[in-house]
Amino acid sequence: MVRSEGGKLQRSKTLVLFLILVLILSFSLYELVLRRSPVPSASAVEAGANVGVYWDASCTQIVDSISWGTLALGGTQQVVVYVRNEGNDTFNLDLATLDWQPGNAYLSLNFSWSCQNTTIGAGQVEKVTQTLHVPSDIPSGFSSFSFNIVFEGGTYLLGDINHDGVVDIHDLVILAAAYGSTPGAPNWNPAADLNKDGVVNLLDLQILANEYGKTSTG
Repeated sequence: MVRSEGGKLQRSKTLVLFLILVLILSFSLYELVLRRSPVPSASAVEAGANVGVYWDASCTQIVDSISWGTLALGGTQQVVVYVRNEGNDTFNLDLATLDWQPGNAYLSLNFSWSCQNTTIGAGQVEKVTQTLHVPSDIPSGFSSFSFNIVFEGGTYLLGDINHDGVVDIHDLVILAAAYGSTPGAPNWNPAADLNKDGVVNLLDLQILANEYGKTSTG
């Protein structure tokens, strides 16, 4: 009789442990599914004065919003747009992200774009690749997010590579560091490619020499 009661007690303990294990596995699976659920996102696109943002290189389809699709945690999405200088002066292309929803989303998400420190001549078009990455360790609570992308053009002297308002020795040093480079080279600097022909060479040096000593105030 004692052995029978002992056997029942042992089976009860085993059943309890089994149920606990099932609950733990179920919770872990739920947490995994929850945290791996896709995250939908969208962004509005704004353009400053003399800046046009388009879907196509011929600049016929204006971009006013971007749907990044539904991104799984750990996923990355790229969107290409074309930016045209619609003014009469060369400008430096700038981009800002604003109005993130939820407000702290920008702390957890990774947004980047090509063409930083790129100058665009009047009427020229630049291909811009935007990349959005959702880390796998994003905090819980994100079911969706949105933000605004603002493209702006700042006017600088053509040879003012560092945009400090004057074409001087500092710009020459930057150009010298990138001299001979092409896209993909370790020392490539698109801002030093003053004529936008894909190589930093004597032609760019001549442009800088022609502008040397000029300031943005005349």
